[in-house]
Amino acid sequence: RLALVEPLDVLKGQVRQLTVTLNDGMPPPPVPGEVLREHRRARQWQVVVRGASEDELGRLRSHAAVREVEVHAPSLEEIFVAYIQSTGGEPAAPTAEGAPV
Repeated sequence: RLALVEPLDVLKGQVRQLTVTLNDGMPPPPVPGEVLREHRRARQWQVVVRGASEDELGRLRSHAAVREVEVHAPSLEEIFVAYIQSTGGEPAAPTAEGAPV
């Protein structure tokens, strides 16, 4: 099924995988951007987000609950899996003209 229609360079430029290490006993802060997928284990939180600006990521890094934030550019396969999981396997409405994912 068609999950998304988006130019590949735009998609890859907007999606980031964050690994957030939280301080002990602190609840996680709000994550900037659109959360496509998240997984939390103890103090580590892995989140795939779209549209988080550098300023927003800076605010996340400086939040009292956060010890460290690592930012990675996910592979196209990781982006695909995140979109499929975020839509429950249902195709998303096209957002722009470009290559289907």
